[in-house]
Amino acid sequence: MVKVDSHGAVVRLITDPDQKLGVLIPRLGLTGILVGNSQNLARIDFVPVGTNVNVGDKVVTLGKAGTFPENHPVGSVVAVRRDAEGASMEIDVKLTENCYDLSHVLVLPPLEG
Repeated sequence: MVKVDSHGAVVRLITDPDQKLGVLIPRLGLTGILVGNSQNLARIDFVPVGTNVNVGDKVVTLGKAGTFPENHPVGSVVAVRRDAEGASMEIDVKLTENCYDLSHVLVLPPLEG
């Protein structure tokens, strides 16, 4: 949520390029930062070269920042490639839900911390 008042709320979608989300690929124990791309895809950058990420690997929320619950499904890996410099890898993630075709949303109360 970006803004809340007595008449409504403004939310920032996971697809927003300004939205950063801590994520985990459970099979590997690999954590990273997911960045939206204004479509129904997102990307994890700066993954060490040689990390054994596979197409189809599940991606879930990390839940450490207190913004999102831990282990909530985010999407699955659809592509893995080296970045332009070849120094690290980039992972494309297809989101579990189509953020542009939602009929219902669930707003959770703040996480206790």
